[in-house]
Amino acid sequence: MPGVEREVSGQGFALDDEEAEIGVACIGVLIRGNKGEVVAGLSLSAPIKHRKDEWTGLLQQAAKTISERL
Repeated sequence: MPGVEREVSGQGFALDDEEAEIGVACIGVLIRGNKGEVVAGLSLSAPIKHRKDEWTGLLQQAAKTISERL
């Protein structure tokens, strides 16, 4: 999924608005290894009407913390 990686790398996150399941929205970020390579992803799913934009920054910070500890 190189296209997805480029999208996430470019803006720092990816959004899924009811693409996998009606009524559910997701935010996804990348986890990187010590050489900067993508080793995993971290995502949060919630009912679309409850997802908050500020969760994106929190998820990005969590991914940064995990990446730094790898």
